[in-house]
Amino acid sequence: MTRREPIKGGPAATAQGLHDRQQNFLQVAGGVARKPSFEVTKEDAKKIQHFESIHVMNNREKE
Repeated sequence: MTRREPIKGGPAATAQGLHDRQQNFLQVAGGVARKPSFEVTKEDAKKIQHFESIHVMNNREKE
């Protein structure tokens, strides 16, 4: 029995990549959101901004 893999760069791979990036963002953002505000660091803000910029770039590619 041969295993069929998704085509690299195909719609399924693109959807999976988007899903993975969204999950990474939610995980990081959730961790920061649970912190008291006085414990949020510049590094936390940098991570959130990084994931937001990826999201914005991905949305521009769809237009």
